[in-house]
Amino acid sequence: FADSTLKISGILPLFQPRKNLKNPLIISIDKGEIKLEELYKGIVDGELTITGAAIQPIIGGQIKLINGQIFLPTKIENQEETVAQINQWVKRRSRQNNTNNQFISFIPELQDLQLSLENLFIEVLPLFRFDFGGDVMLSGSLTDFTSVRPEGEITINKGLVNFLDTRFFVERRKDNKIVFVPEKGLLNPSLDIAMRAKIGRAHV
Repeated sequence: FADSTLKISGILPLFQPRKNLKNPLIISIDKGEIKLEELYKGIVDGELTITGAAIQPIIGGQIKLINGQIFLPTKIENQEETVAQINQWVKRRSRQNNTNNQFISFIPELQDLQLSLENLFIEVLPLFRFDFGGDVMLSGSLTDFTSVRPEGEITINKGLVNFLDTRFFVERRKDNKIVFVPEKGLLNPSLDIAMRAKIGRAHV
């Protein structure tokens, strides 16, 4: 997978989940560099546990992203319209599945998937750059983006924002965090970030 190696072992039923399965499907990702176009470049490591069934997999385990860069999409679309289009497509496929047995729905679900971030950064120069790390637990169906329930926090270690002729810096003496709670969803975290600016010889 890119420049990293996957090791797969275990059992995953095709259609019907099996209770108390002693050797579920395990996907181990050897620590190594990976490059996903317009998404992530850096070190990846971790292990996924897949239970349920192939058509309705339940994905858990841990993925580590280390010493890498997160990329923003080149095309930023309206968030509400994008989510609505995805959910509408899912509903259409569900209706097809109920009326036509030739279609088999694929419904992946996250269950306590831990995303560990260490020494990552995101930047769009000369506008901004942020260095961050932390842990976020993800649960919920991937067929409805708004149903994903995150829990955890990300610490902003350092960063800067250029606005007009002023440069703002993350106040490193403060505890700057982005906090995710399940009830607010993935797109509505709480921000607790202090910034400072230098204007001439004065600090703000």
